[in-house]
Amino acid sequence: MSTVLKPSEMSGQDAGGSNSQSSRNPFNHSFWFQIMLAGFLMLSVSGCHGCRRHHNVDDVPPTIAKTQTLTLYWNKYQGSQSVLVPVSRPRPLDADHPDDIRSAVTLLLAGPTDEEKAQGFYSEIPGGTRLLGVHRRKGHVIVDLSNQFQSGGGSTSIQQRLEAVRKTVSANEPDAGLELTVQGRPLTTLGGEGLEVPESLQSGRQ
Repeated sequence: MSTVLKPSEMSGQDAGGSNSQSSRNPFNHSFWFQIMLAGFLMLSVSGCHGCRRHHNVDDVPPTIAKTQTLTLYWNKYQGSQSVLVPVSRPRPLDADHPDDIRSAVTLLLAGPTDEEKAQGFYSEIPGGTRLLGVHRRKGHVIVDLSNQFQSGGGSTSIQQRLEAVRKTVSANEPDAGLELTVQGRPLTTLGGEGLEVPESLQSGRQ
């Protein structure tokens, strides 16, 4: 015996099937997902632009921006006499290898700036003199310089270049003695006149 469906039952079944297909239609879910994704991307891009603007305000790391004062000794005429005068210089801190002596002697060998020269400062240390190394041993500092340190000048010039190094080291590390070497060898005499280097600069004693 066959079963005959009524039109109302057929329409209800069709309607139910239609509703079920509608609820499972992937187009509706995909459409709203794309809308949400587009909104999220817009917010992310906007946020990144803001981050870049903020980063550009503070490009210099704090350790580079911080400075401390070093003391150098330059020659300057007072009347007819040349004397050594202390000059303060700021320098960037090296957070990994802080060494006042290395920094101060490097600046000393470079000579006065144009501004300092205009104020009458000059150096008796021969141009081209390089710092080869700074070492510490038993409470004193060993400063190793290149051969140029020995070149030229009379006894007065030589004495003043030695004093410029000694005073610069002492000002930046007061408790340390100084021993000067040239190309790794102890410095005993200096200049064409064979000026004897003070024993204190040979042994590190002050």
